[in-house]
Amino acid sequence: MLSFMRALTGIGGGGLITLSTIVNSDVIPSSKRGIFQAFQNLLLGFGAICGASFGGTIASSIGWRWCFLIQVPISVISSILMNYYVPNQKEYNRQNSSIFQNPGKILRDIDVMGSILIITGLTLQLLYLSLGCSTSKLSWTSPSVLLLLVGSVIILLLFILHERKTSARAIIPMELVNSSYGVVVLSISILVGFASYAYLFTLPLFFQIVLGDSTAKAGLRLTIPSLFTPVGSLITGFSMSKYNCLRLLLYIGISLMFLGNFLFLFIEKTSPNWLIGLFLIPANLGQGITFPTTLFTFIFMFSKSDQATATSTLYLFRSIGSVWGVAISAGVIQLSFAGLLRSNLKGLLDENKIKKLIVQLSANSSYIGSLHGEVKNTVIKSFDEATKRAHLMSTLLSLLALILCILKDNLAKPKTRR
Repeated sequence: MLSFMRALTGIGGGGLITLSTIVNSDVIPSSKRGIFQAFQNLLLGFGAICGASFGGTIASSIGWRWCFLIQVPISVISSILMNYYVPNQKEYNRQNSSIFQNPGKILRDIDVMGSILIITGLTLQLLYLSLGCSTSKLSWTSPSVLLLLVGSVIILLLFILHERKTSARAIIPMELVNSSYGVVVLSISILVGFASYAYLFTLPLFFQIVLGDSTAKAGLRLTIPSLFTPVGSLITGFSMSKYNCLRLLLYIGISLMFLGNFLFLFIEKTSPNWLIGLFLIPANLGQGITFPTTLFTFIFMFSKSDQATATSTLYLFRSIGSVWGVAISAGVIQLSFAGLLRSNLKGLLDENKIKKLIVQLSANSSYIGSLHGEVKNTVIKSFDEATKRAHLMSTLLSLLALILCILKDNLAKPKTRR
């Protein structure tokens, strides 16, 4: 039930983030859109900081359920404010009246089959990634697990074929991705989504297990560096409006993400708190710059009438990268951790005890707290190395995104469609 409700929440949250950007595209001129997007990202970043900071405190004091319950009145108040202060444009009001007179048109416009295909294809991918790194006898090369990957590829190919022929409003209109320039920009968005969410996923685990932080302290440790994400958005907005330097900003943002992931590789248990905080700043600042610049680089290829669809397309590709980032980094950490434990605990525990310990730690990482002496130190050291391997992967993918930026600039940019 918890997983189902989180999925339902994700549908709403994903739609909300996309729609807020689309509203900007509809009502704000291109010359001022960077500023408005910057302030939007500033508020979004502030909310994320509050969630990260207070979430750990709430979970450790009154229980994790309150992290969900407290969002209910906030959501209700936000819905009321939206209804009064974000009215539809007049042309949409006229369209809405005709739509409600003919509700069948809504169903014909919704790409139901495309939605089913892409959700099924991506779900099979997640199952493949999750089962392949489990502690059971299954692996990513097991025939039964590989069937999930093959099924995912086939279904996603069917999705592409369907999108080319559907008479409904396609989820990914093929005309948005028929240029090499657009494909490269979307590939960059996948890579930065991967790197940023892998980074956010592994940091709290690293803080709690390697540095020994409580849940609340791990959340608070992220607070100050996270402030630089909205700062990056503000820098982007003002720079775009005043200097029209979108291309340069994209290079700067991805370079900072690369630097931040690279610096994480040098954080040790003995590192002072100020140095850890300093090392976390570049990745957060880079994310704040990269996310809006990849968005504007892509949507400015199209006319205003197509920019809403282009926005949702880029967000879809970035979300795919985000899901891959969490799933694959979790898999890399789990598989590396298990392998390192088998190697490093030899001589300290017999093979059966090592297997049992791996199962217990995979089920609940807080079990580390019940260990003692050399065994505990070895487990923490092994997790530290496993986490660094995942971050090395994110570092290399950030470098790949930077290389794709160079490639993008050597491709012919499509003329903006009117």
